[in-house]
Amino acid sequence: MRFFSDIKKYREYFLEAIKTELKLELSRTYLGYIWWILDPLMYMAVYVFLVQIVLGRGGPNYPIFIFSAILPYRWISRSLFQTSDCIIKKKNIINQVYIPKFLLPLIKVVINTVYFIFSLFILFFITLFYKDIKLSMFTLHLIPIIIVNFIFLYSIGVWLAHIGCFFYDIEKVLNFLLRFLFYASPILFSIEDLPHSLGVIMWFNPFTPIIQSYRNVILFNLLPFYKHLGVIFVGSIIMLYFGIRTLYHYDGVYTKTF
Repeated sequence: MRFFSDIKKYREYFLEAIKTELKLELSRTYLGYIWWILDPLMYMAVYVFLVQIVLGRGGPNYPIFIFSAILPYRWISRSLFQTSDCIIKKKNIINQVYIPKFLLPLIKVVINTVYFIFSLFILFFITLFYKDIKLSMFTLHLIPIIIVNFIFLYSIGVWLAHIGCFFYDIEKVLNFLLRFLFYASPILFSIEDLPHSLGVIMWFNPFTPIIQSYRNVILFNLLPFYKHLGVIFVGSIIMLYFGIRTLYHYDGVYTKTF
């Protein structure tokens, strides 16, 4: 399959692009790698202050409860937002040399995966200060969740990269949708606190089983929602297959849209 041969052929460009973009993003700040620690912590602090202190809600271990949901959401939102214009932003390079277009959204997803995993270690460190939360070998159940999460992001990112070449307002639409999904996902609240009928509806949101699975493993030492994750994985593989075929099909068209 051409996909695998292109991965092998352009693997050096792929790895170098990831290194370059990581260095470039960090070079634009004074604190550099320290932002990898401060950024997720500040997000957690804002929502803990709003919900637990101002509104007087939340519950035991609420900082971990919310942090374990904000991290995957930020991974999802940053990846999808950045993949939506990843082809257009590389138009100067694409006009000069050939680059398999499926690599461009993959680079963005991988970079944000690095941020997510780094932030996850910060979360693990914070759990050391909570007696009710014990990390163990059970934490390895996070691996299949992360894999499904990654494939899910990349499958959507491929389509967003394609659509972004023809629909220039995609970032504005995506910004609204991601904001809506933030409040339509169990991030600031527990899905068990919702009325049963509303809770059932929320399970149709693919973010819900992903976020709930992270919480199950990190907070409660419970298994992820493997059946739901399996459905998401299969659906993502199908979307990814047709998405990559679409990128190849329109390969010669993208440069004409710039």
